[in-house]
Amino acid sequence: LIDYETPDIVFDGATFCLTGDFVYAPRAICARHTEEKGGLVKGSVSKALNYLVVGGLGSPEWKHGSFGTKIEAAMKLKPMTPNLKIIHEDHWSVALVNNS
Repeated sequence: LIDYETPDIVFDGATFCLTGDFVYAPRAICARHTEEKGGLVKGSVSKALNYLVVGGLGSPEWKHGSFGTKIEAAMKLKPMTPNLKIIHEDHWSVALVNNS
């Protein structure tokens, strides 16, 4: 199970990585909207990442505990990287709308 966090999301200058399939829109549109708010979208997980946004449509394997490589990488980095937050698409999309 993924332990999602619900931090205040600051877009301006923060780094985001998107994973999974999104209800909001295709991933490319989600990335564009994040960038329009001042976020930087990266293709992979690293210690410099602020937010890993997990799409709400998920993946069939996740219900069996088999996550994608981005989620696994973030979960491994998390203990050493306090600025890294794993957030659900729902939390990201609310923040996107509220930070207008």
